[in-house]
Amino acid sequence: MKVKIQGIIIYVALICLVILNPVITLANEVNSYIPLKTPPNELNLMIIDDNNFLGWEYFVYKLPNVEQNLSNIRPIYYNSGEHMLVWGNENGDFDEDSGQYRYLGINKLGENITNIDWPLDVPINPGDKLDDNNWIRFPWDSTEIRGKLISRGEPTISKSPWDGDTRFLPNIVKGLQAKHTAEFRGDPELTWTDYVHILQPPTYYGWGVGRAWHIKNGEVLYRTIPLAPSKFKLWMPNFYVRDFDPGCPTETVTGGDNSTEIYTAEPGETYTASVTFGIDTLQSTVPVDRTRVFVAGQHRLQQGNWDAFLKYRSGPGSLTEPLSLWPYVPSGSKGQAVVFNQQDSEVTVTFNWTAMADTRELAAAINYPPALWLYYEGPEGNRFADNVAIVPIAVKKLPDTFVHELNPGTAETEAGREYRGTVSYGLYDTFEEPVKARLRLTHNGWPVSPVDGSEISLNPGEIKSFSFTIHGQAGDSRLEAEILPLEPTAKDINWSNNKKIVTVKSRRTDIAVGDIRQQCPVTAGSDQVATVTVSNLGSRAETFRVSYYAGGARLHTETITLEEGGSADRSFNWTAPQQAGSVELKAIADPENQLKDINRNNNTAVKTVYIRERGLPPAECDALSSKTSGTWTENYRVITGHREDDTHRWATRTVTYQESLAVDIKLDTKQGIPTDPANPRPQDRESRGSWEIIPWAQANGLDPNKVTRAGYGFELQVETTYWTDYETKVPDGLHNTAIPKGGILYGPRSVRAEFWDTENNSVEIVELEPVAGSPGGRKITWALPGTKHTFSDGTQAWERKHYVDIGTTDGRYSVVIHIDGVGKTGLKICKEDYITIHGDMYDDIYSTPG
Repeated sequence: MKVKIQGIIIYVALICLVILNPVITLANEVNSYIPLKTPPNELNLMIIDDNNFLGWEYFVYKLPNVEQNLSNIRPIYYNSGEHMLVWGNENGDFDEDSGQYRYLGINKLGENITNIDWPLDVPINPGDKLDDNNWIRFPWDSTEIRGKLISRGEPTISKSPWDGDTRFLPNIVKGLQAKHTAEFRGDPELTWTDYVHILQPPTYYGWGVGRAWHIKNGEVLYRTIPLAPSKFKLWMPNFYVRDFDPGCPTETVTGGDNSTEIYTAEPGETYTASVTFGIDTLQSTVPVDRTRVFVAGQHRLQQGNWDAFLKYRSGPGSLTEPLSLWPYVPSGSKGQAVVFNQQDSEVTVTFNWTAMADTRELAAAINYPPALWLYYEGPEGNRFADNVAIVPIAVKKLPDTFVHELNPGTAETEAGREYRGTVSYGLYDTFEEPVKARLRLTHNGWPVSPVDGSEISLNPGEIKSFSFTIHGQAGDSRLEAEILPLEPTAKDINWSNNKKIVTVKSRRTDIAVGDIRQQCPVTAGSDQVATVTVSNLGSRAETFRVSYYAGGARLHTETITLEEGGSADRSFNWTAPQQAGSVELKAIADPENQLKDINRNNNTAVKTVYIRERGLPPAECDALSSKTSGTWTENYRVITGHREDDTHRWATRTVTYQESLAVDIKLDTKQGIPTDPANPRPQDRESRGSWEIIPWAQANGLDPNKVTRAGYGFELQVETTYWTDYETKVPDGLHNTAIPKGGILYGPRSVRAEFWDTENNSVEIVELEPVAGSPGGRKITWALPGTKHTFSDGTQAWERKHYVDIGTTDGRYSVVIHIDGVGKTGLKICKEDYITIHGDMYDDIYSTPG
């Protein structure tokens, strides 16, 4: 990401151009310059030596009229003793990825000295050469360049004393060879001094910098051009590859009078290749402590290449982890590099590769594609003669056997019924000779005769078919066919088509009726609506009848169609008897037994509803016969063995299951929170009576949070816990029997709270809401619905509370919780709790003393 940093420094040159444009005579050309034996290592010595080389005082410590000091910065290409001088500091745009500024500082004219390490504004393509760019000749006279600089807010350029001077051509060429190795071809016909505006001149030990502009796709772009010092001697290594062994065996191929050793591989096999990378010297002394050169191993296919991960094996050096190739490769890909620790040395590496049917060759390279070229190794034509090694690979052909078709002969099965199917196996014609293979065919893991285990011979392009017989089982049937080559090889080019699996569902009808949902108790003579969920647990769509009953009398019958796995909520109306007592509601699916249902235990739902008279005081809950636990049995059919005629031996296993239901009631009046009548607070609203209720409750052995005044409210929370071990003990038999019965046993779907005042009058019946968990869950917390309550002062609040009427007398105010129709055995609970009414809200009228 590039972030614009304000502050591109623009200076107006106030220095007399007469001073900057003397007649230039490089001092060393008239033998007046004598190089220092030791390169200067202090700024003042660098200034003196560079000016002596140039033959006039160009470099000064401080520019007149501007606060910009001269400093020595990192040289463009580091060799011992070299330096680079600029005025000012880094400035301009800042690139966060590279940590580089666009400009290194300024020159004596105030022109920006560009940074060669700044990422290119427009990335280049691999293989592009600087020599081929559409360069603008004599840039100091170009109106296009002048307009571009003005648009960027940069100072325009003027012809420097060194521009166009061919004596600097060797400095430019050596600089490009050193820094732009991969892009520079070295075209001898290109006179670079006609295209490079020299911003800072090179000296004997000092690097210079130039800037050249070119046009690409109609846009004016620039490149930073390095000018090497006269002392600079480009060291040229010679990198090479040798001893490239792909790790696969060789075979002798004879043709006419000649025989050739070739590397051969089998598809799917993984091999370990080894290769040695080396370095020796063509020119100068190679600084091996800074030589990190990119290397690569590549597995080349008919379409596309696979880049290997190299591992160090031996030699005086090391191998890096994958490094970013940016900015040399715009894509941001990565490559590995080898580091040589001494002159004229070698490092051996390895990499794994897996042969494919379209493998054609392996390649290994150093400082050359598929590695990255960073180092100059001499003139074009001989520099890369030994930088890459390519080894052709001959991949052996393997047979491609396959399962052509597996037809079970039926779309669904019934237990005990016989079915006749077909299976076919083949060999593709990509192999040139017959193949002997073994066939496999199983039914739910058991071999199917006579196919399973037989051996056949297949000619290229041949398919053979076989018939087989299976018998339907209690569950689904899984057929699995497979072919395994034996001769001339046990390998296969494509194992993914050597096997087919077909699952045939068992024809299974299973209609289930869930719990009847109905408020309980209900008032005598009232009209009611009950709801029940009907589900199709079978293997296909079913149409069936459902009948509904109340007190043994059929109310009505309807016809329902449900898809496989579908369910529907159905409601039926009924009227409660006129007398107190109870009535049994019932829903039966398929009452005439028209379907071959595999589990009729879940076809019927029953619920007992209790009938109460109007004004009935809270009865003892024991009278409602709470049922908090239950047990029942399920019968399972399992296969225990096989008879000689290949039929199954079945047996019945009976399992006992359990379930339980528990409930906890919590009433909270908030009157246990202390308040001070002399200093009332707004947050005391819920506990205004506690000043008197707390001591009264303590004196009477009561919990103050279960005492309140008439006119105040209280909270109610009910926690239900349902447990069952249903379907945790399904017996084990052969062929995945027994089959689970299916269905889900639910915890409470609804909880009702009935409130009775201190004179045994029914106040209201409220359906509680789940505030933690979901209806039907194993553990649920229920509470009163949230309602908006208006207080005597006109303020309002949303609360989950039941408010006691202001006219209620002192005494026991009861809450009765009703839960029924839970689980398999119809668990139910009737549980009572109460609060105590002590006075009314007007007992708590007080105000703050004045």
